[in-house]
Amino acid sequence: MTRIAALQLSALLLLAGTGSAIASQEDFLYTTHSADTLIGLGHRLLLDPKRWHELQSRNRIANTRRLTLGSIIRIPYSWLKMSAETATASAVGGVVTRDGEPLAAGGIVPQGSVVKTGTDGSVTINLADGSIVTLQKSSEVRFARMEKVHSVDAAHDILLKLESGRMDSAVKPHHDVGRFEIATPVALSAVRGTHFRTGFVPEDSKATTETLEGTVGVRGSVAAVIVPSGFGTRVDKDAPPLLPVPLLPPPDLAAVPLTNSTSTLLVNFQAVAGAQEYRAQLSEDRSFRSIAADLVSSAPDIAFPDLADGDYWVRVRSIDRFGLEGPDAVRSVVQRVLPDPPKPLAPTAGEKITGTQARLQWAPGDSKQFRLRLAHDPVFSVDVRETDSLSGSELVLDNMPPGRYFWQLATVNSRGESGPWSAIQS
Repeated sequence: MTRIAALQLSALLLLAGTGSAIASQEDFLYTTHSADTLIGLGHRLLLDPKRWHELQSRNRIANTRRLTLGSIIRIPYSWLKMSAETATASAVGGVVTRDGEPLAAGGIVPQGSVVKTGTDGSVTINLADGSIVTLQKSSEVRFARMEKVHSVDAAHDILLKLESGRMDSAVKPHHDVGRFEIATPVALSAVRGTHFRTGFVPEDSKATTETLEGTVGVRGSVAAVIVPSGFGTRVDKDAPPLLPVPLLPPPDLAAVPLTNSTSTLLVNFQAVAGAQEYRAQLSEDRSFRSIAADLVSSAPDIAFPDLADGDYWVRVRSIDRFGLEGPDAVRSVVQRVLPDPPKPLAPTAGEKITGTQARLQWAPGDSKQFRLRLAHDPVFSVDVRETDSLSGSELVLDNMPPGRYFWQLATVNSRGESGPWSAIQS
């Protein structure tokens, strides 16, 4: 049996018989230490210390004064002393709001806050437990629960409710201490120590989960599945989750130039078998904490227009027929737009000049420096004459022997870089 078949079979068994295992984890799992007693745990951890008797019966503990070192005690979260935590926006791009007000980098996100991104927006938020979530464009999430268990290090209780859009989550491993859950209106994802994406389309009531590292338990209204690394699932309203399917491979971006000199960056690649669409994102940082552009295309060529000079990262992923997005292909690109050539004015094409002097004129626009090349052939291979560092809008050439000449101009920018040549004049 292949690995894919085995993983799908295990997921199918879970779907058929033990789906309730992915329900919201109601118990906190406490690992006992050498000096622990039930009475002491009651005073240290519980809202009502007298409930230590109930802990004893729930966990079938015979000796209340001597607990086995390293044993697990299950404690309902509702019994615990908890303290609210806050999160922090570490990177913001485009329009992002928190509870209707603009959210900037460094802004605090308290428990209960609703964060929304505009059609050009993205935000990365660092949680108190060390996890990092990135909301992409047109997304909305409620930070419904962000709490810490009193007096227990690294024990956090987090619930994020994704109402629309897409979210990328890198969850810090908690070693089975605490819980981290993401809910959509149709599915619940329960994770520990993993990297995954969650999406929800309100119009279709469809939730997607793509696991990039670790595993994610996904539960719909009637069943649940385990989604391992490299697989994804979709949950439709009132339906069981899709049996996990392998994510499509990333496109090959080797043909994308490392340096782009035009105002539009074209990202072209070979089509991926099975891909219905492609998502391409642009960022000024390699980690894509802030996303400058986010485009979806049905064709394997995507254009980012009006791109300012700078260093960028491009990532592209394949999208299958279920709407599941595969792993990223990433490429660095240096955007260095070269200036347009000036427009030649005189002599006009094919014009005849009598005498030994030629006056070349052009429209300089806003530019101040130019280059000229002159030759007796249109490919500029015979008696080529080049002049750099021209200024103004004309050049007078003296002592010109009779013959036919071809000439071109290029603009030089402030960095001394020459742009493309103008159309050939004769």
